[in-house]
Amino acid sequence: MSHPNLRLFVDAHVLDKGYDGAHSYVRELYRALLSRYRDIEVFFGTYEPAKVWSLFPGDPRVHVLKYGRPGYLRYLLDIPRFIRTHQIDLAHYQYMSVPWKTTALSLVTQHDVLYEDYPHQFPLLYRWSRRVLFFR
Repeated sequence: MSHPNLRLFVDAHVLDKGYDGAHSYVRELYRALLSRYRDIEVFFGTYEPAKVWSLFPGDPRVHVLKYGRPGYLRYLLDIPRFIRTHQIDLAHYQYMSVPWKTTALSLVTQHDVLYEDYPHQFPLLYRWSRRVLFFR
């Protein structure tokens, strides 16, 4: 196999949980990309490596990186280190990204913003925290 043209990092913490819309989106997006493009390599960042491996079994272009820091600390410590160490070209985040510029291009997917459309159904602190965290 030749060296891939694109090295992708995916903040795949949504694959650690049960099956919801974000889980399905990330799983199916990367299944489609890997089946269509042979010249990509995907690095999934996760707290539960076995769950990610079970979704992409046997593909040598798939790498699973275990987060060592809890919660949002992964954005400050783990992800920037993964980007440097693995020479990532593009980082795909769910909801929010690393708060400073890295060597990789960034892509952020906002899976839902129901708290904006239906504020009366969400507590004030929840809405405020999402607006602050997801602003960028």
